[in-house]
Amino acid sequence: MKKILIVFLLIFIIGCGQSGQGRGKITGEPDGLKISFLPLQPSPSIRENQDVNVGLELINNGVCAISSEICVSDTLSSVWSGIEEQCTSLELNGIEQVGESITRDTITKQFSFPSYKSLDRDLSTSVIAKSSYNCDITAGPQLCVKNLIGQKEKECPSFEKITGDKLRATIAPITLAGVDKQLVPEQGGIKLVTVITMKKMKTGEIKGELDETTINKKGAASALRYVPLRVEVEYKGYGSLECRELENGVFLWRKDKDQEILNCEIFLGNIDYVENPLDIKIGYEYEISQILPVQILDVDKQR
Repeated sequence: MKKILIVFLLIFIIGCGQSGQGRGKITGEPDGLKISFLPLQPSPSIRENQDVNVGLELINNGVCAISSEICVSDTLSSVWSGIEEQCTSLELNGIEQVGESITRDTITKQFSFPSYKSLDRDLSTSVIAKSSYNCDITAGPQLCVKNLIGQKEKECPSFEKITGDKLRATIAPITLAGVDKQLVPEQGGIKLVTVITMKKMKTGEIKGELDETTINKKGAASALRYVPLRVEVEYKGYGSLECRELENGVFLWRKDKDQEILNCEIFLGNIDYVENPLDIKIGYEYEISQILPVQILDVDKQR
């Protein structure tokens, strides 16, 4: 019995991978890596000279596979020992849909640190668990286009606001929130005009650095407010759309915004009727973190 218990504890300490299932779809609201502290790992109050153990549960709620690291640190100076940054590898599969069920990859990670020492009073700190990973998605609805505005409006509206399941918004830290379509008649054919709304999940932030050209153009102070995304918009079978907000395939996302908009269009020429996919490719690095406040208790004060 003791041998079985020891083996179980070793597996738990190393970190166990598992898959969780639930009903749903792999399209919807933005989501991705979720980091949670295991109960009492660490405890809200840690005594001086007591070993520090941090346990994490990590769940991937997005389609992007994660091949990265998970790191643990704290906000207290190392002069009192305790937690100095420690990282370990993190591998999680993206969510998969099997029938009506969704499979989510889950793993636990354990970290051990030396005790806090030489306190002359009670101190406070924050334990930080952090990970960043790359994500590239392709999402978007099928859009119908017809040659004459005002005709066949039931089959193919000239103005259309696409949301919900028809949007086919792949679940990822940043994904689609809506597409507005407009068909504009021009000499020699039809122009497809789109307003694409992108949305980021509530927790976490986009990572990345602006190139020197962008910094010089916007000014260093202004440039600090933005982070780059790679974006490409294509109407399948007809080519890439021109988007006002893109420069060399890069979109500058305002750090203080949860949603951003792309204005894109393409001249399709003289066509009868087509219903092709609008492929919106978005690539970025995303960082997620979780913070836990902890009190460090001075043992002399506790006597």
